[in-house]
Amino acid sequence: MRGIWMIVLGVLASLIAQPARAEGFARCEQADYLASFDARLHPEPCEVVASATVHWHGGSAIVRVIRPRSLPAGDSAAIGRFLQETAVDVGQAMDAMGGGLTLPETTILMSSFVSPREVQEGRVIQKGTWKAEALGIFGQECPVNYYKSHYAGTGGDFVFTLAHELFHCIQFASFRAMPDQGWLVEGSAEYFAHLAKHQATIQFADQFNQAIPSTALDAMDYPAFVFYAWLGNANGPPKVKEFLAAARSIDGAVSSDMLMQFAKAYYETSIRLPDGRSLPVSPPPGPTVAVHGAMRFASPAVRPYTFSSQMLAFDRGKRFELSEEPAPADSRTLWRQGGSGLFGPTPTTVRTCSGEVRYQVIRTATRSGRAASYGISAASSSSTECACPAGVWQETPASTRNSVEQSATGGGGAHYISGTRILTLNPDHTGSFTYNAVEKESRTSAEFWLHQVVTGGTHFTWKVVNGILLTRYTGSNNLVTLNNELHSPRGVVRETRQSGAQSIGHNFNCDDGGLHLIGPQGYRPSFLPAGTAFNYNVDMHFVRIGGVPEAAEAP
Repeated sequence: MRGIWMIVLGVLASLIAQPARAEGFARCEQADYLASFDARLHPEPCEVVASATVHWHGGSAIVRVIRPRSLPAGDSAAIGRFLQETAVDVGQAMDAMGGGLTLPETTILMSSFVSPREVQEGRVIQKGTWKAEALGIFGQECPVNYYKSHYAGTGGDFVFTLAHELFHCIQFASFRAMPDQGWLVEGSAEYFAHLAKHQATIQFADQFNQAIPSTALDAMDYPAFVFYAWLGNANGPPKVKEFLAAARSIDGAVSSDMLMQFAKAYYETSIRLPDGRSLPVSPPPGPTVAVHGAMRFASPAVRPYTFSSQMLAFDRGKRFELSEEPAPADSRTLWRQGGSGLFGPTPTTVRTCSGEVRYQVIRTATRSGRAASYGISAASSSSTECACPAGVWQETPASTRNSVEQSATGGGGAHYISGTRILTLNPDHTGSFTYNAVEKESRTSAEFWLHQVVTGGTHFTWKVVNGILLTRYTGSNNLVTLNNELHSPRGVVRETRQSGAQSIGHNFNCDDGGLHLIGPQGYRPSFLPAGTAFNYNVDMHFVRIGGVPEAAEAP
């Protein structure tokens, strides 16, 4: 938590221009020094428990922990170790965000008080709510209160909390024109703490899930950290620094396209934390609307800087034509088939030959409060319209990227570079699924990484049963070849090995965009032990590149 901005500009300017100086802490011997942290403390001298130096490219600053002399010292050695860990992590995180950041000398006061009752922007903050609070810049230092908690914390909690508070001190010194708004101040500090302390406990994602359908991004505080996690994941940590340096209001800082890109990544659950873990969000799907025939579908109200989501369920055995009506320039709309996979533009045709087809529709707006409406017409599907599977199909780049880059268990994924996959479904019900030089990289650090090219594929017979495309392997060689280059400080090790390939047992839907194979919801391999985390999207999307015409092969 950060207190009210209180900056002495002349002193701050000299602080930025000069290296950190230990004599800035001389006041610790003054009897009234502790009262500048917390008025509840009686006048008495304080003692230094531990100190460390934060180093970053372009500067350094001393960070120290103090206590009232009358307070028992506790485990000073442990505090010293964790403070040193904090200093290293914070310095590395500052470097990761790029140049131009400044950390003033910082003092953390540890007392026996819980945080006091406060009133901020009309809200009553209950006593004991905060674990720590940065107070501003006074003289040459940034004072931070570290309060007593109602529960026992760990060393990792201590490091994470201090990283959060030290970023407030960085904000005071580095972003002097940035408004004191929670979505900017607290959201970015929580992101910085994750940038500094990897594998820390993830908080506020659930609160973001609950808030974003009705609460504007700039009306949040800590839950807004999901936005910075996306921004840093999509563009790198320096982008977060640049965003904070330029932000004056949400209107000028977050454009319509930026807001929708954030929403898209959120609903596709593709946002990763700086340590590579997937952000564990659970986007609400929104209400379901049944589409039986011709209708005009009016857009629901969309509050600016929120996310609106809705499911449309199209009846089976029909062909629906969609026409989008003009929408406000600030609104954005994306669709995806089913409740998982990748979002794209509004489909013009929805065919429901094999059963009900559902689309999730997400909408955002920055000013108007509404998005596009749709006119929908419907007709019964003919057998020729429903004849789709036979042909030669090339997977879309977005679908291949999704397959390559997603991580089923929440760890760091790979980076897709190039290549594609080809699905061949012959009229005689033989076929193949081949990898045409699918190239990717997986990095565990700057020094250790894997470059891989996947070739080869499977051969099978295929059939359609109850709207599901099923394949059965033929022959004995149905493995892909992995051409690996293992990079490390010792050099490059090259190897070739084989692995199992993608199997097919999907519902399918054909439309003007191509062939869509939709995997079972909640897919989970049977060999995984119970309780093992697993979340993998097996949907695949293809465009026709050859083979029989669309109407020539009935399922």
